[in-house]
Amino acid sequence: MLLTVLALQAAALPDIQLRAEVRAKSVTVEQRGTSRLSVYAEPDGGSTVQVQAPPTAAKLDNVVITIDAKARIATEAASASKQGE
Repeated sequence: MLLTVLALQAAALPDIQLRAEVRAKSVTVEQRGTSRLSVYAEPDGGSTVQVQAPPTAAKLDNVVITIDAKARIATEAASASKQGE
């Protein structure tokens, strides 16, 4: 039973994971724009990026931004079925 639980936990883990937390006492936004962060694996098995950040304003105090990026490499079977579509 313990081996089954360990196997299920291992299957849920991403192949590559990046987690960053950025803290700043003060941030001044001088120019607004768009920023993008993505991760990609070949063949892609469902990579994701989640960013938690406060709403933008001209001046922010005590800012915390958390980034959680996970890349998953598809199994050969999943990759083959996507190519056949």
